[in-house]
Amino acid sequence: MANIRDEDLSRYLAVFHDIYRSTVESLIPRELQANLFRSQFLDTGVYGYISTQLGAGYEYVPGRSRGLSVNHGGARIEDLILDTPKFVRRLRATGIAMGNGVFTLERVGFSDIYPFRLHGEAFVRLVDVDMRAGRWHRHIAYAEIATDRSTEYWSETAAVVRAKDELLVALVDIRELERRQLQASDLSTYLTTFKQKHVLLCGDFKEGRERLDLIRAALDTEGYVPVLLDEIPDEPHQDLRHKFLAVAPAVRFVVIDDSSRGGQMVELELADQGRHVTLILRERGSQTTRSFMTAAASATSAVMKETEYTRDDVHQVVQEGGRWAEATLERLEQAYAKSFPWREPEQPGD
Repeated sequence: MANIRDEDLSRYLAVFHDIYRSTVESLIPRELQANLFRSQFLDTGVYGYISTQLGAGYEYVPGRSRGLSVNHGGARIEDLILDTPKFVRRLRATGIAMGNGVFTLERVGFSDIYPFRLHGEAFVRLVDVDMRAGRWHRHIAYAEIATDRSTEYWSETAAVVRAKDELLVALVDIRELERRQLQASDLSTYLTTFKQKHVLLCGDFKEGRERLDLIRAALDTEGYVPVLLDEIPDEPHQDLRHKFLAVAPAVRFVVIDDSSRGGQMVELELADQGRHVTLILRERGSQTTRSFMTAAASATSAVMKETEYTRDDVHQVVQEGGRWAEATLERLEQAYAKSFPWREPEQPGD
């Protein structure tokens, strides 16, 4: 597989930002466009980096005029983008090692250690990251880097998909604003009140629509914001699995009604593969209408729960399921905080 050159990364970045801007203008209401996270960087300089040893990426540099440039070098992508002097590269202690996954470092500081190392197939977003060692200081407002420097990974096609995937999540928020009949001026209140309560609701959209409406009403009562995939606009280049994979990581947890045969059979498998906290609901007595391919899905997963409901007790079942999901999320948060020390909250006097 060929590795990218300067002109390849330049084309990727140009296409990504062109598609992002045009999609924003066509799909996002003007009064809401400024609330998109990336919008604050669109008029700043964009700097691309290609390592001939490992990886590629780019960063926004606020305060510099809008423009695009690409640099390449023989150092690893971490050293190239951080511009680390030799004494920093020789530091034995490393803040974090990231490999084989997608990571985000946000509002993190590193002092007198090498900030991070990538290995395997890793992709990382850096948001407001500050790094110091001796006289060296580096601050990154926003950057994206990957260990993959292939032409396929940084192709124009990939740029289109990633730009539209990012805005797909924004559309979820906007559709919910419309459904709740909130005004644009209420956006900040909406984000703080509801954004952390998004729940992806999946199931049989044909035979099971009435059940989904019942579950949706129960979730609404519990203060959640149910999102259904058929209410999100389709993209011509995406299949339904792609849509699920774009939305599921952005919600608090997933709820699947598995009471009849439908597309949720695939979505349940994707939820399992993505290790998403998932509540699986089945209407009592639905054994003859559903598939047993999804039976006992939670047997080998600590983040999946299966439970039955009736039309009469669906609100109680959803309430109990929500409590389980929140407890599971809290357990995961505590476990990850212990494993990843930079996530530990600072104590008074630290």
